[in-house]
Amino acid sequence: MPSEFVRIGTHGHDWGNLSQDWRQPTENLNEQFVEEDQLRSEIFKPLVDRNDSRAGIFAIYENGTYHAVCQLNAAPLPGYTAPVMRMRHLTFSPHIDLSDEPIDTYVTALVNTFFEVVSLCKAEGSMKAQFLNFHLPSPSDRHLFTVAGNRFLAHNLFKSVEPKGAWLYIKF
Repeated sequence: MPSEFVRIGTHGHDWGNLSQDWRQPTENLNEQFVEEDQLRSEIFKPLVDRNDSRAGIFAIYENGTYHAVCQLNAAPLPGYTAPVMRMRHLTFSPHIDLSDEPIDTYVTALVNTFFEVVSLCKAEGSMKAQFLNFHLPSPSDRHLFTVAGNRFLAHNLFKSVEPKGAWLYIKF
Protein backbone atom coordinates (compact mmCIF):
# COMPACT_ATOMS: atom_id res chain seq x y z
CA MET A 1 0.00 0.00 0.00
CA PRO A 2 1.52 3.37 -0.97
CA SER A 3 1.96 6.12 1.56
CA GLU A 4 -0.63 8.86 2.01
CA PHE A 5 -0.13 12.49 2.96
CA VAL A 6 -2.77 13.12 5.61
CA ARG A 7 -3.82 16.15 7.58
CA ILE A 8 -3.83 15.47 11.32
CA GLY A 9 -7.25 16.34 12.71
CA THR A 10 -9.21 14.99 9.73
CA HIS A 11 -10.59 11.67 8.48
CA GLY A 12 -9.60 9.52 11.45
CA HIS A 13 -6.12 10.98 11.75
CA ASP A 14 -6.52 12.76 15.06
CA TRP A 15 -3.92 13.87 17.58
CA GLY A 16 -4.61 10.91 19.86
CA ASN A 17 -3.95 8.42 17.05
CA LEU A 18 -0.66 10.10 16.17
CA SER A 19 0.47 10.31 19.79
CA GLN A 20 -0.39 6.67 20.49
CA ASP A 21 1.28 5.56 17.27
CA TRP A 22 4.57 7.11 18.41
CA ARG A 23 4.27 6.23 22.13
CA GLN A 24 4.40 2.45 21.74
CA PRO A 25 7.54 2.20 19.56
CA THR A 26 9.31 4.76 21.77
CA GLU A 27 8.61 2.69 24.86
CA ASN A 28 9.52 -0.53 23.00
CA LEU A 29 12.95 1.05 22.42
CA ASN A 30 13.25 1.62 26.21
CA GLU A 31 12.91 5.37 25.78
CA GLN A 32 10.52 7.67 27.59
CA PHE A 33 7.79 9.10 25.38
CA VAL A 34 7.46 12.87 25.93
CA GLU A 35 4.88 14.39 23.63
CA GLU A 36 6.45 17.86 23.81
CA ASP A 37 9.83 16.52 22.66
CA GLN A 38 8.91 13.92 20.08
CA LEU A 39 5.75 15.47 18.67
CA ARG A 40 6.46 19.14 19.34
CA SER A 41 3.00 19.28 20.88
CA GLU A 42 3.39 22.91 21.97
CA ILE A 43 3.61 23.83 18.26
CA PHE A 44 1.65 21.07 16.54
CA LYS A 45 -1.36 20.52 18.80
CA PRO A 46 -2.65 24.14 18.69
CA LEU A 47 -2.54 24.00 14.87
CA VAL A 48 -4.53 20.78 14.85
CA ASP A 49 -7.06 22.27 17.26
CA ARG A 50 -7.35 25.53 15.29
CA ASN A 51 -8.26 23.71 12.05
CA ASP A 52 -7.13 26.56 9.78
CA SER A 53 -7.56 25.79 6.08
CA ARG A 54 -4.21 27.46 5.27
CA ALA A 55 -2.12 25.95 8.08
CA GLY A 56 -1.90 22.55 9.68
CA ILE A 57 0.00 19.44 10.61
CA PHE A 58 0.50 16.87 7.87
CA ALA A 59 1.97 13.37 8.00
CA ILE A 60 3.31 10.62 5.81
CA TYR A 61 1.07 7.67 6.72
CA GLU A 62 1.70 4.14 5.52
CA ASN A 63 0.63 0.70 6.74
CA GLY A 64 -1.05 2.16 9.83
CA THR A 65 2.00 4.18 10.91
CA TYR A 66 2.90 7.86 10.79
CA HIS A 67 6.47 8.03 9.43
CA ALA A 68 7.00 11.81 9.42
CA VAL A 69 5.04 14.85 10.57
CA CYS A 70 5.47 18.50 9.62
CA GLN A 71 3.90 21.92 9.95
CA LEU A 72 2.66 23.54 6.75
CA ASN A 73 1.20 26.94 6.12
CA ALA A 74 0.42 28.85 2.94
CA ALA A 75 0.20 32.62 3.19
CA PRO A 76 1.12 35.83 1.45
CA LEU A 77 4.49 37.06 2.69
CA PRO A 78 6.28 40.37 2.23
CA GLY A 79 8.62 40.28 -0.76
CA TYR A 80 6.62 37.64 -2.63
CA THR A 81 4.11 38.13 -5.46
CA ALA A 82 1.97 35.08 -4.59
CA PRO A 83 1.30 32.78 -1.62
CA VAL A 84 4.25 30.96 -0.06
CA MET A 85 4.06 27.45 1.40
CA ARG A 86 6.37 27.03 4.39
CA MET A 87 7.28 23.57 5.60
CA ARG A 88 8.78 23.57 9.09
CA HIS A 89 9.42 21.28 12.03
CA LEU A 90 9.76 18.04 10.07
CA THR A 91 9.79 15.32 12.72
CA PHE A 92 10.39 11.61 12.16
CA SER A 93 8.74 8.67 13.86
CA PRO A 94 10.51 6.80 16.65
CA HIS A 95 11.37 3.89 14.37
CA ILE A 96 13.38 6.36 12.25
CA ASP A 97 14.55 8.78 14.93
CA LEU A 98 15.44 6.42 17.76
CA SER A 99 16.29 3.04 16.25
CA ASP A 100 18.93 1.61 13.97
CA GLU A 101 16.73 1.59 10.87
CA PRO A 102 18.67 1.74 7.60
CA ILE A 103 19.27 5.27 6.31
CA ASP A 104 16.95 4.40 3.39
CA THR A 105 13.99 4.62 5.78
CA TYR A 106 14.89 8.22 6.66
CA VAL A 107 15.55 9.15 3.03
CA THR A 108 12.26 7.61 1.90
CA ALA A 109 10.27 9.54 4.53
CA LEU A 110 12.11 12.77 3.67
CA VAL A 111 11.66 12.42 -0.09
CA ASN A 112 8.00 11.38 0.30
CA THR A 113 7.38 14.45 2.46
CA PHE A 114 9.07 16.72 -0.08
CA PHE A 115 7.09 15.23 -2.98
CA GLU A 116 3.78 15.53 -1.12
CA VAL A 117 4.44 19.13 -0.05
CA VAL A 118 5.29 20.08 -3.66
CA SER A 119 2.12 18.31 -4.83
CA LEU A 120 0.03 20.21 -2.26
CA CYS A 121 1.54 23.51 -3.44
CA LYS A 122 0.45 22.75 -7.00
CA ALA A 123 -3.03 21.41 -6.17
CA GLU A 124 -6.12 23.60 -6.25
CA GLY A 125 -7.30 24.72 -2.85
CA SER A 126 -6.38 26.87 0.11
CA MET A 127 -2.82 25.47 0.31
CA LYS A 128 -1.92 26.25 -3.31
CA ALA A 129 1.28 28.29 -3.53
CA GLN A 130 3.71 29.51 -6.19
CA PHE A 131 6.65 29.43 -3.78
CA LEU A 132 7.86 26.81 -1.34
CA ASN A 133 10.21 27.47 1.58
CA PHE A 134 11.23 24.01 2.80
CA HIS A 135 13.18 23.81 6.05
CA LEU A 136 15.69 20.99 5.82
CA PRO A 137 15.95 18.76 8.91
CA SER A 138 19.69 18.09 8.55
CA PRO A 139 22.60 20.05 7.02
CA SER A 140 23.51 17.00 4.93
CA ASP A 141 20.07 17.16 3.29
CA ARG A 142 20.98 20.49 1.69
CA HIS A 143 23.31 18.84 -0.82
CA LEU A 144 20.76 16.16 -1.72
CA PHE A 145 18.01 18.69 -2.37
CA THR A 146 20.28 21.13 -4.19
CA VAL A 147 21.28 18.38 -6.63
CA ALA A 148 17.66 17.23 -7.00
CA GLY A 149 16.50 20.83 -7.41
CA ASN A 150 19.00 21.43 -10.19
CA ARG A 151 17.63 18.36 -12.01
CA PHE A 152 14.11 19.75 -11.65
CA LEU A 153 15.32 23.08 -13.04
CA ALA A 154 16.97 21.35 -15.98
CA HIS A 155 13.60 19.77 -16.83
CA ASN A 156 11.63 23.00 -16.28
CA LEU A 157 9.69 21.57 -13.33
CA PHE A 158 10.73 24.49 -11.10
CA LYS A 159 11.55 28.08 -12.07
CA SER A 160 14.23 28.42 -9.40
CA VAL A 161 15.79 26.49 -6.52
CA GLU A 162 17.97 28.34 -4.06
CA PRO A 163 19.45 26.93 -0.85
CA LYS A 164 19.93 29.46 1.96
CA GLY A 165 21.19 28.14 5.28
CA ALA A 166 18.87 25.32 6.36
CA TRP A 167 16.17 26.39 3.90
CA LEU A 168 15.43 25.48 0.30
CA TYR A 169 13.57 28.23 -1.60
CA ILE A 170 11.65 27.02 -4.64
CA LYS A 171 9.63 28.97 -7.19
CA PHE A 172 7.16 27.06 -9.36
